[in-house]
Amino acid sequence: MSRFKQQRSAGPRDAPNYYIACQAPLESTTSDFWRMIWEQQSRVIIQATDLSENGIERCAEYLPPSATLDNHSSYGDYQVTLKHREVKDRYAISTLVLKRVDGEESRELTHYWYKWPEAGVPAEEAPIIAMLLEARSSLKSYCLEQANELREKSATLETSMDADGSKAEAGSTSSHEINGNISSRSGTRSQQGPLTVHCFQARDEPVPL
Repeated sequence: MSRFKQQRSAGPRDAPNYYIACQAPLESTTSDFWRMIWEQQSRVIIQATDLSENGIERCAEYLPPSATLDNHSSYGDYQVTLKHREVKDRYAISTLVLKRVDGEESRELTHYWYKWPEAGVPAEEAPIIAMLLEARSSLKSYCLEQANELREKSATLETSMDADGSKAEAGSTSSHEINGNISSRSGTRSQQGPLTVHCFQARDEPVPL
């Protein structure tokens, strides 16, 4: 009988540029969209389509309409709050808070909305590049936030173990193991959750000849 060391195979979540590409939500799928965002712990969303193109619906309005009036919207089991919206050249940046209706936990997200033209491709590349650079900065900020939270939990657990004298008990977790786990997480995933990007929702339409 031979013995071997089983190793976990690398998956897409271990990739440094892991992201989710999906179709835009329609009215019937907005709750599914937000459930995916919650379950995958995605913190940055890029919307690369307008709500309609040439009179055809391409995407449901899945954000609250205003940051001052009616800034809360519910989609199934999830509530979305629009805290702030900044409109720039060809795109808008929205700061959101996502939470489950039946729970207390909430998460802050950043939504980037690029107003893609109804026909053809964008005439200028500068706004797209500027938006992508800002999105990358948001991902890095959330990554640092996650790392700081893990360090705080590590320090709190270590202090608690020192106080009750359980540090040397069988089955206890040492600070070395905790720090090693943090380093392992930081090495395999660069952020709390993947970037989510979507364009329009495909429909069965006649193709012009």
